[in-house]
Amino acid sequence: MIADAIKTNPAAAVVHVIGHTDDSGNIEHNKELALARAREVTSYLGGRGISMDQIKVSSYGAERPIATNATPQGRQLNRRVDIFIGSK
Repeated sequence: MIADAIKTNPAAAVVHVIGHTDDSGNIEHNKELALARAREVTSYLGGRGISMDQIKVSSYGAERPIATNATPQGRQLNRRVDIFIGSK
């Protein structure tokens, strides 16, 4: 569904895929894990017809939590991939 929305949106010149983790583990491992998550989403989008030229992949690891890392529920929310769509 997200791929269809990107393909039909004339303003979707750039798709920024950003991976995140909770704060469990060391910093370097979290950055690598978040990058792997973002690359999986990128692969999914590419397999559904989104040009790899328009996708930018980033990893923040545990640097930008959206919830507390003090609870299992908060850690689960922090393990995510964000997708931002924009023009050039």
